Amino acid sequence: RVLHEIGPLHQRISRPVELSPDGSQILLSRGDAESDRTELVLQATASGEPLRVLRGSAEITADRTAFSRDGRYVCAIVDGAQGQPFRVWDVQTGDCVWSPEMPLPYDADRLEALKSEINSAGQQFDFTAGGNVAYLWFLRRVRPDGRPLTFARPLRMYNGTDGFFSPDGRRFLTREESDVGYDEATLWDADTGKPIKRFFGAYDEPSDRLFHPDGRSFLAGRGSECVRLLSTEAGELIREFQGHKAKITCLAFAFDGRTLLSGDPDGVAILWDTAT
Repeated sequence: RVLHEIGPLHQRISRPVELSPDGSQILLSRGDAESDRTELVLQATASGEPLRVLRGSAEITADRTAFSRDGRYVCAIVDGAQGQPFRVWDVQTGDCVWSPEMPLPYDADRLEALKSEINSAGQQFDFTAGGNVAYLWFLRRVRPDGRPLTFARPLRMYNGTDGFFSPDGRRFLTREESDVGYDEATLWDADTGKPIKRFFGAYDEPSDRLFHPDGRSFLAGRGSECVRLLSTEAGELIREFQGHKAKITCLAFAFDGRTLLSGDPDGVAILWDTAT
């Protein structure tokens, strides 16, 4: 049954609505039907009553929005922005936590020193990876409580890559696109911003379901015929699961992490024991 309609008739709703992780709030991009001006509004899911407007949100046109994984913050992303494309708000107060008019939450000179250190160690940054480490530093340091700003779904990173934090926030995985598709991935240390290991092959879109619940391992293998279990500590291969004769199209851990499920377009689904 319909609980309530979102927004009065004289207002328009633009862009997809976002539901908070606990389901109690809806994030809307709402504006007057006679103007192009919009603002981000939080609304109670149960009653439909407006809760608060995110201050300063009318000054931007957000291309994507998302709640943080714990529902404490809202992030808006503006494509094509110079520098950091993010805007961050506190859900409880509606106050802006960070916008480009504010100082960066990290030391830019230290970031450049980190890039030089990595390059001198033989892990050469390309154009995309250099942008991603700046994004990672931002997400790791922008929250006032010192915790990383993590999301329940992949975050569009620099130059068309996807990025995702492990469940414990200690590792960050990016999937890079080349001329032949998403065939590279990089595992990062979220605390230091240093790349741990680069992988080559077909890599899945990073998501919660690919990480073991304890955060110590993750799955890869969609687009190939073999499932690989890799460690998040060093990116080392732990185990392979072979049995498909067609390229894997779906892959996920069970909630307890004891089993994993893979499937292919031939209609074959295999339930695996993670430990064996």
